[in-house]
Amino acid sequence: MINKTKYFLKSNLFKNSSIYFIVTFMGKIIPFIIIPLMTVYLTPKEYGIAATYQMYVVLFGLIIGFELNRYLDVYYFKVPKEEFKKYLSTILSVVLLSSLAVFGITTIVMNFITVPSISFFWIATIPLIIMFKFTFMINDGLLRNEENPIAYGKYTITETLISSLVALGLAYFLHSWTSKAYSFIVAMIVLGGFSYFRLKKEYDIKFYINRDILKKAVIFSTPFVFGLNLANIIYANSDKVILLHFYDYTVVGVFAIALVFASITGFVTDSFMKAWVPIFYKKLKNNDKKVDKQSFYIFIGLGIVSLFTIYILTIIMPYMIDAKYYDALDIMPYIAVAYILRVGDQLLLQYINYYEKTFVLYAIIIIAIMSCIVFAYFFVDIYGIIGMAFAINLFYILLIAYYFYIFKNLKR
Repeated sequence: MINKTKYFLKSNLFKNSSIYFIVTFMGKIIPFIIIPLMTVYLTPKEYGIAATYQMYVVLFGLIIGFELNRYLDVYYFKVPKEEFKKYLSTILSVVLLSSLAVFGITTIVMNFITVPSISFFWIATIPLIIMFKFTFMINDGLLRNEENPIAYGKYTITETLISSLVALGLAYFLHSWTSKAYSFIVAMIVLGGFSYFRLKKEYDIKFYINRDILKKAVIFSTPFVFGLNLANIIYANSDKVILLHFYDYTVVGVFAIALVFASITGFVTDSFMKAWVPIFYKKLKNNDKKVDKQSFYIFIGLGIVSLFTIYILTIIMPYMIDAKYYDALDIMPYIAVAYILRVGDQLLLQYINYYEKTFVLYAIIIIAIMSCIVFAYFFVDIYGIIGMAFAINLFYILLIAYYFYIFKNLKR
């Protein structure tokens, strides 16, 4: 046991996990530190509008990016670097064209519809910024695959610093939800630009589209878009729609603050997963028989760490938010439990990704509709705002059950 512990402490998995932990901690702690001031400068209503704007960002990101970054993550380990350059150039070129096309369509459509509390400018700007965001995401993913956590940390922490400081500064002067929108735009232009130049230097990317690569990428990614990620959009944004139906933007803002604190539970688990995924793919490639048992132990270990994190959050949260947000205190622990369940979801999904069985993800949309819309509606009606937290947990419970069923079939 002692020898195994020493071996683990000397391994790249532990070293990289530690670096990712520090990076993720910094990425979470900076927005966390400014929450007391943000909740003073922004009313719950303003915070609710900002959360709704973020919903549109996620939706546009799904339409434009089409989850093609997942395809690159898998093929990074399957083809030589020279061949991979064609994959990367193709995906980035397609997303650039997609961003411009969606911007044009959005500009036309917005002449005929209005979005409550959010002007034309803020909606129309989103498609143009998504290309920067997508480039940043691709760069981050490749840095993880290259097992270069230090460079990954520099990009991630810089993005957090820019978005947090711009949001805080503008919130002080404007007292408006637009401070959050401005911070997103500035951070993505800066980090997306730097990401492009790194990818250009490292992979010699150019405007190039290979039809065969694009066809395979679309086949791989389509189930993510119309299955898993459409389900995730329902999961991540149904709370705003349903809570607005029963309450108002103030309640949405309170729930958003509870969600921010609950998400801190995931920073330990996400840190480890960033280091584990490339190792996991290599183990599958080498037919390592121990990988299944190791995944199970990881789930148990990260679950225990997460429970301890939730306990700590319940102690410090009252000192971190303004009194008008105190309703979030009772909600946060229930939402945080979902981040424990999400570890099982992430571990099982990697099997599906590696074996390219992504067609099974279409069924996830049914799980999301049933848990995050149908059950959430009745839960909120019966239990109030905390019912939305129950629905979030139900989503992950059903998701893990379904993934485990697929996993068992993959192993036959």
